[in-house]
Amino acid sequence: MGIYEKPSEAFLDSLAKEFSFNPPRKHGHDVVESIKAMHAGEVKFFFAMGGNFLSATPDTEFTAAALRHCRLTAHVATKLNRSHLITAASP
Repeated sequence: MGIYEKPSEAFLDSLAKEFSFNPPRKHGHDVVESIKAMHAGEVKFFFAMGGNFLSATPDTEFTAAALRHCRLTAHVATKLNRSHLITAASP
């Protein structure tokens, strides 16, 4: 499926050719880098596709604080979990 935060140029070129669009070339973050970036205020939006992000991370309290630094958090899930209780900062 190509889910990797640092895809190769060859993969991005193939993706662009197959689907007729120009995918972003800037690499993303892995989980730990994402948490650090949220905590530092460098990431404003968190979008989760299932899973219990908060409880699955190495440091739950630090991750909760990081999520609170976001301006918006959104979760797509089939059942509720603790991650849904930590919301983004209010305006």
